[in-house]
Amino acid sequence: HRVRTGVGLRSAGGSSGGAGAAVAARLVSLAPGSDGAGSIRIPSAFNGLFGIKPSRRAIPSAFGVEDPAAIATDGPMGNDLTDMARLFDVLAEPSRVAASLGRLTAMVGVDGSGPADARTLSDARAWGEAQARPLAGAPISIAVSFAHSLAPTEPEVEAAVRRVAALLADAGANIQERAWTSISLEEFLPVWQWGIAQARHLLKVDRVSAPVRWLIETGRQVTTARAKATKANLRESLAAWFGDVNIWISPTVCRTAPPLGMGDGEGEHAFRRVAPLGGFTAPY
Repeated sequence: HRVRTGVGLRSAGGSSGGAGAAVAARLVSLAPGSDGAGSIRIPSAFNGLFGIKPSRRAIPSAFGVEDPAAIATDGPMGNDLTDMARLFDVLAEPSRVAASLGRLTAMVGVDGSGPADARTLSDARAWGEAQARPLAGAPISIAVSFAHSLAPTEPEVEAAVRRVAALLADAGANIQERAWTSISLEEFLPVWQWGIAQARHLLKVDRVSAPVRWLIETGRQVTTARAKATKANLRESLAAWFGDVNIWISPTVCRTAPPLGMGDGEGEHAFRRVAPLGGFTAPY
């Protein structure tokens, strides 16, 4: 997907780039997307939108098939945060969530966790209403990071995040600058490869981009046991890194939208060129 800007054609991001471009162009006010390693959040950042990847299993899969790697989930994109919260409440309607729990219990899970509990189902309905409630209680502890190891962060991107951190500090939050997770691309890659390979029945393999085709082909060589073990190790590492803060903030992407063609070329090389775009989003 592509968008025309004042400096020419640039990527709308992906994989929900079509939805992001449509909302940004005001063709629609809201759109659902799906996100594993950044596919809602990256197009939202590139197109100047709000976008959220909800907690896994908060919203049933639009395809009727839950993500076997427990990475991807559906979520809303929009120009207005309140409207987007309402779309989230519709997508997470409890009867739909309850209907999906039978599939979830039979799902090939990587993280080993059980279905969402009743509290999670009721909370899924509350986001739209929560927009009007003021924050109360003890000051929120927030960690902020500006760079990951895959590529440098552009100065204008870092400056924007620093402005957000300053606003939060002015509102009473306790801001702590910390290093981003040290988990490498190679550590995460087997889970991503395996998950894409398992979802290949949803894709027309002959029409996907070279990086996705490479992920499918290599993912067929990753065993379920290896994917489960890798996911468990990643969960443990991320929990330790997250620490005792309430929230982490960072850039969504280390750069502004790139010109078209960044993902062109041979599969693995093309994948590694675009991988830095997910350096901040993939851990979540």
